[in-house]
Amino acid sequence: MKSTVHLCGLSLAMVLAASPARAADVVVRVTPSDSTVFVNDVFTVDIVADLSVPVLGWGLDFSIDDPSIVSMIGSPQLASPPWAGVLAPDGDGLVGLANPAGSSISGSVTPLASLTLQALQVGETDLRLAVTAGDLTEGFAMDPTGFATVSFVSAHVSVIVPEPRSWVLLLLGGLAVWARSVRYRRSPTSM
Repeated sequence: MKSTVHLCGLSLAMVLAASPARAADVVVRVTPSDSTVFVNDVFTVDIVADLSVPVLGWGLDFSIDDPSIVSMIGSPQLASPPWAGVLAPDGDGLVGLANPAGSSISGSVTPLASLTLQALQVGETDLRLAVTAGDLTEGFAMDPTGFATVSFVSAHVSVIVPEPRSWVLLLLGGLAVWARSVRYRRSPTSM
């Protein structure tokens, strides 16, 4: 009897190990996925999700790998509709409930929120999204119950020094032509 139970347990473990991994119900990403901005630029990124299952609400954590290069300005702006903001215990403002209450949301490229960021200094950093394990205000609550499996796609930001803009070069060229023509008019003409 004991060996039969052991074999059944071993068989179940082998079946589970051989079965393909379950695809994520929700894929969350920051768009654009790759940005190049100038030092001191203020820019916006969006958080969007592909929801293959109906979702009643969501909560996320947002982080910047190197906050000395890029920082967030103000609070996230939830995409409303379809989401209504609620107070989150972690205070980051990245929590939304389907609006109107009781409805569920699904679909590709579903907007969740927009973030305003500022480039502080030259360098590169990644923008990441995550869910804190055990925090029941984070994740994607499915309709009618449970939480969806989630995968996250980070974004990359490169901050560079601005090059002279073409209009500045055009203005400098125009000033050089003007200065030369003024000098030419003032020079005595010889006959």
